[in-house]
Order: sequence, then C-alpha cells, then structure tokens
Amino acid sequence: MEQEKSVITIVENVYYREPGEEPVMTELRHSRIIDGTGQAYERRLTATEDWQPLDCGWIKEASQLIIRNREGYFPVTNPTEEEQAEADSKIIEIAHGTPKNSDFSWLVYPKESMRGVPGNLNGLNVRSQSGSTRFTLVLYPK
Repeated sequence: MEQEKSVITIVENVYYREPGEEPVMTELRHSRIIDGTGQAYERRLTATEDWQPLDCGWIKEASQLIIRNREGYFPVTNPTEEEQAEADSKIIEIAHGTPKNSDFSWLVYPKESMRGVPGNLNGLNVRSQSGSTRFTLVLYPK
C-alpha cells in the first residue's frame, strides 16, 4: 500500500494600482505534491543587525520557506510619527552568505512576507536593517 503524499497549496492575490487607474490583480494558485512527510518547522525568531545563520531546525531540505516580518502592527494605539518611522525601519534581510560574498539579498518589509523554495538551506543568513526585528520562519519538509 502506497503512503499518501503531502501537498502544498498556494493561493495569493497581488493588487497594483497606479494613481487614477483601476487596480490590476495578479492571481497565483497552485498545488504541488511533495515527497516528504513530517512536521513543519515554525519558529518565532528575532533578527539583529548582525548576520546570523537562519535556524532551520530539523529541516535539511525544504519544499517551501516562508518568512513573515511581525513588526509594524499597532493593535491598540495609533502610532506617533516617530513610532511609525521606527516600525518602518524594521526590515528583514535574507541572503545566501553575507553581502561580502553574496550577489543579492531579499528584503521583507514590516507586515509583509516572502516565500520561496530554497535550493540549499545551508548558508542562508538573516539580519535586521535596524535594531532587532521579530519574524516568523516556516519551513515545510521536502
């Protein structure tokens, strides 16, 4: 009897609106069967201004990596201009290697997220562009 496979399903809507124009939506939907089974690795972490290896736990190969920047939320109060400016500076930067030996990095702004399929988890590093920044990391096994 064949073991049931795990499935990753992605549903995203991205809207872009230029001044005076109607918004244009890009809809992205797909599912992919993955070979692996097992528990996803999800952690609430904090990045500092120093590059740190991304803690990937027990996941050696990932079918999907998600990073969500948890900064910029003000659930009870309206922030002052200074508080908003500080929150806006809490940008997560992810690179394979560090800027000294990497050709590019990804930026994740406050309240935003990114996802992708890393070809190699080894060497992924993370840092905050300003102070410490809280983020959530989710890795699904490959």
